[in-house]
Parts: sequence; C-alpha cells; structure tokens
Amino acid sequence: MSIFRTKIDDINIDDIGQFIAEKHPENIRLEYKSGFSATDANQQIAKEVSAFANQQGGILIYGVSEESGKTRKPDAIIGIDKFLSPRQKIQSVCIDHIYPPVVPEIQEYEIKTDTTKVVVLVRIDMSDEVPHTINSRTGFYIRSQDRSDPREMTDEELELLWNRRAKLVERRKRLLKRAYERVFPPDIHSFGIKSAVILQAIPLYPLEPFVNRKALLEKYRGAQVSGSQGFPLVIDDIKTASDSIYANLKPKTEDTATFKREEYGELNIFGQVSFIENAVHSFQGKDGIFLGWQLKRLLFMIRFLAKWYQQIGYWGMVKFSFDLEHCRGVRFYTPHYCTLMHEEMGIIQVDTNIHIGRIFSVFELNENPDSIVVDIFEEFLWGCGLSVHEGSTLSISSWVEAEKREIGHTTCPKCKTNKIFTVNEMCDNCKKKQ
Repeated sequence: MSIFRTKIDDINIDDIGQFIAEKHPENIRLEYKSGFSATDANQQIAKEVSAFANQQGGILIYGVSEESGKTRKPDAIIGIDKFLSPRQKIQSVCIDHIYPPVVPEIQEYEIKTDTTKVVVLVRIDMSDEVPHTINSRTGFYIRSQDRSDPREMTDEELELLWNRRAKLVERRKRLLKRAYERVFPPDIHSFGIKSAVILQAIPLYPLEPFVNRKALLEKYRGAQVSGSQGFPLVIDDIKTASDSIYANLKPKTEDTATFKREEYGELNIFGQVSFIENAVHSFQGKDGIFLGWQLKRLLFMIRFLAKWYQQIGYWGMVKFSFDLEHCRGVRFYTPHYCTLMHEEMGIIQVDTNIHIGRIFSVFELNENPDSIVVDIFEEFLWGCGLSVHEGSTLSISSWVEAEKREIGHTTCPKCKTNKIFTVNEMCDNCKKKQ
C-alpha cells in the first residue's frame, strides 16, 4: 500500500506503522514532524503546507520522531495529544494563514498503545493556484531535496515555478488534443461522425505517469462499471498506441431499428480518459440525439473515473469536459421513461458547439457522483436550449435515478444481498467490516 496513492480513509494506523518501519527518508514530497512548534505553530504549519502546494504536493506526518544525526529518516511513532485538536488546527491554518487557502486531506489515526494520542497524516495536492503565500502575502516557500524544512523562494525560482506549471498545462492540452485528432485528423475533412459527443478527463497537472504501459489493461479491467459493456473501450478489440490503449468501433451495417453506434475510447499512462461518440442515433424511425443515451454515457463516465483513479492511485484534482460538436439543427428526444415514447424536445438553433468544463477532486467523484452528473447535465440541457421544455416533467435527478435503474445492478460478492454498481466491488457495509 502506498500512503501517497491510497484513499486516505482506507489508511489505518498499522499502515502508518509499516511506512515508518520502512524508513522512508524525508524528501521533496515527504516530511515528518514530532509535533507542533512551541514558538509559532501557525507559521510552521503554513510554511510546510504552502511549500508542498507550490511544488509537487506531498505528505506531512505529525507525531513521528526522527533518527538522530542527519539521516532524515523516521525513528518511531510518538503521537500528538488529542486535546490539541490537531486536525482542526491544521485546517484553520490552511484557510486563515495561507493565501490563496489550501485544502489538504487530513486524517487522524489513534495510537493503539495510548488512545490519548494520534498520528496526523496531511496530504497536499499540487495546487492550481500557485504561488501560495504566507505572512500577509509576502512569503513564498518551496522545498528542496537537500533540506528538511521549507525555504523562501528567490525571484528566479518563482519564475521557474510559473514556467513549470505552464509546461504541465501544455502537456495536458497536448494529450487531450492528441486523442481528439486520432478521431478527427486535421488533414481530413470528411468523417463518419457528423455530430460528436466528447467526454474527457485528465489529472489537472499530469506530472508523471501513474501506471506503466503493461499494466494499463489490468487497471482498465479493474475500473469497469457493471452494465457498461466495458465503457469507455466497450469492445474486446483493444489496441495500443504510444502510451495509450484504445478501441475504435465503427458500424458495419445500417439498421434503423437500433442505435447507430460509432465510438472511440482511450486511456493513457498519465490518467487521461477520452470517449468520443457519434451523437446522432437512428432509433424507432427517428434520427437525433436521445438524451437518455447521453445521460447514461455521462453516468458511466463519472463512475468509471472514480474507479479508474482509485486503480492508478491518483487522488488529486481532475479536469473534466463534456462537449457536443456540430449540433446546430439536430433534433433532441426525451428519455423514454418520461413519456414511454421518445418525445421530440426541439432543435438546437443557436450554438454549433456546446462545452461544459469542470474541475473536481477524486474525493468528490467517490462521494458525490450523482450530484456531479446532475450538475453537468443540467448545464448541458441549458446550453442546448432544452432546460425549460414543458414536456419534460421529471427533474434531472429523477432522470438520473431512472437511468440508474435501467443500467441495472449486481449483488455484493461477499454478502450476496446489497446492491452494487461496480464490477468485482464489495458494498459499503462489507468494506467497513474488513
């Protein structure tokens, strides 16, 4: 288990003990503290947290003594007194003494031999709001490999910090663009997909690969969602390309009695997930965009992302986009559970392309997936000009619940009773009992 990449709620005091026993030395992403500073605890916490946020992120562990000398290795767990309310103290410093505020993950772990003391794990993501300052916005701090404490940045280092972030943003844009151009090459102007739905997600700052190429297929299978037919790759004909695996499905026959499917799915070692689909389907003699189908795809995407990032050990911020391209003049139809028939809702008359963008944490993906889906789909309907359609009598949240029932479920492989929605995953009750 890696305390850098495991969900913080799934880490326990034994995991912390094992990590300490392995003698991982302090480095640019790891620091140990026996306790809070006796002279200025607020200043100490603010410097440490802001320095991590300004660089690659990292982990700060309070309640651990260090070996004597200059080894920078941990010695033993000694804990911090509970009465100090360390979790609340760190949270308040991150909000009140750092600008812009930082919101790290913080968890307390009770020591088995002394229940009055806890070890505190603070995990800080690389921030998208650098540089973070302290001391009334005058102090900029970073970490160095050869120092155990944060230090103030020079003007040259501050400039390098901005340049490094710019390079990571450029990498993110390049990866997303590459997936798009694999479906729509810039030198070709005629495509089978006329109106495209594009779902894409990627870590906000793809600093390094999260998984090696050979493990991509295994991680993908571990993240599959029940009832999704393998979404986002959806078929067995999976191929490799550069640092990615992908699947491209094109219709072989024209059958107006079924959905006309043309899809492209891709995953890569930097945690990117891309899915591009023909938005216009033919069904029951009607051609257009069927909203129940698009909502189902969005549900699958959000559920898959939660499992995918857990599989590859990423718990930071994710940039997500939902795009509909070349949609002017296209007809929309309600989900059939609204009226038992696919009722026409109208034709897009204003915008050619619709874009919905979000930045959220992996924690939100796991804790509030349905609210994310509702929020995004409501904006999607608004952009399409369908948000005030009188024939749509159900709320979007009701659409989501109805679509979840249609997707179906399986039962927990352990208790054989509770419903689950993810392949090879136990229900929440069984997880807690482990």
